[in-house]
Amino acid sequence: MASSPGQQPAGPSVPPVAQAGGVPTPLPDDPVIAVLLVFFIGSAILHMSLFQLNLRRAHKFVFSVLLFGFSMARITALAVRLAWSHHPGNPRIAIAASVLTAAGVLILFVVNLLFALRVVRAYHPAFGWGRGLHWAFSALVASVIGVLVMVIVAGVHLVFTADVAARGRDRQVQLFAAVYLAMAAFLPIPVVLAAWATAGAKVREKFGKGSFRAKMGLLLGTSVLLTLGAAFRAGTAFLAPRPVGNPGWWHSKVAFYLFNFGIEVVVTWAYGLARFDKRFHVPDGCKGPGDYAGKKDEEDGMKMGGVRVNAEEDVFGASEKEAVDETSGGEETMVGEGDEEKDMFGTGETPPPKKEMILVQEKTVEDKTVKETTITPQETAADAKTIDEDEEPETAAPVVVEEETKEVNIDPRRRRRSEHMGAVVEKSKDEGNRRRGSF
Repeated sequence: MASSPGQQPAGPSVPPVAQAGGVPTPLPDDPVIAVLLVFFIGSAILHMSLFQLNLRRAHKFVFSVLLFGFSMARITALAVRLAWSHHPGNPRIAIAASVLTAAGVLILFVVNLLFALRVVRAYHPAFGWGRGLHWAFSALVASVIGVLVMVIVAGVHLVFTADVAARGRDRQVQLFAAVYLAMAAFLPIPVVLAAWATAGAKVREKFGKGSFRAKMGLLLGTSVLLTLGAAFRAGTAFLAPRPVGNPGWWHSKVAFYLFNFGIEVVVTWAYGLARFDKRFHVPDGCKGPGDYAGKKDEEDGMKMGGVRVNAEEDVFGASEKEAVDETSGGEETMVGEGDEEKDMFGTGETPPPKKEMILVQEKTVEDKTVKETTITPQETAADAKTIDEDEEPETAAPVVVEEETKEVNIDPRRRRRSEHMGAVVEKSKDEGNRRRGSF
């Protein structure tokens, strides 16, 4: 069907004005696109690998998935631009390349906004977990997504319409969206600085690994880079359109790749190499103040009947020292081995006794104080005689006193050794007497 005079045919058409980056050509665009593809493919592998490794350790961090998705979106945008360089006359490929280029950076804006919210909650838990701030950030993220949809729709409509007034309105939408996205990229900077400046002497809630200085440096650095790219796009959008044959320096390929893909490569790799999956991680299920530090996890576990980890004493039992303490209340409870030493060389002589520890225990039995003393072998003979002269050492009984009872408990092995020592002493005395009698 023939079109009427003075009316443009329906269908997509590239506006006859200079665009950022211009129309791609095999040289020099293909080599540059190939290098950028290598970086974004590596970024996708890095972030998905971090996500899988953390998932195996029950360390869930969804931002790694978001960065993986962003890298895949940039791979798709560069692949379409590569196809455009080999089919420069196809307006549909040009539209797809423009839409994908504008859409990907939104993910980085959202990530930085959520990280800024975590910093605010760490410095000001009561304010950061309030409903007002929660709904404000939710509305902000939703509005950023809505503005991105607006700019995509306006860009597509601008290509398909021939109405001058409609194109003017589409351009106004694009200008508003460029400024709004630049503000979204810049917002984490004042939010983080304000949270830090107003913290005062408050103790912040620590989350993730590493120092807060490193966290804030990483977040502020990436926000500055993203703001630079968004401000460049917004500023050049307000400049008067220029014809295709006379573009400005801001339309050059160097400026296009540097302020768009170059900045994004630095941001994605900076997050991955700095291990943002550890620095910005928070426990699952955080819903209020104290959750970042894990203070409420123990309380919730006790209320819900959580599993208690047994102490070492519960599993293996109390040690000998602790058992004596609990039963007797003794002041000192270290006990020597006291094993009987054997004659290794068959000489019949007993090796010199070792000096052993002394156990002193005091306990109350029927309102009477009983003192138990474990003595050394050197003191056995002398002490045994003081017990009772009329009784044999083998059946020595405790001496009962009206007010205090002193009981000497001798280990049977110690008793036998002391008897042996006594026999040796008596034998040596007899031999000495015989020798003196012989003279």
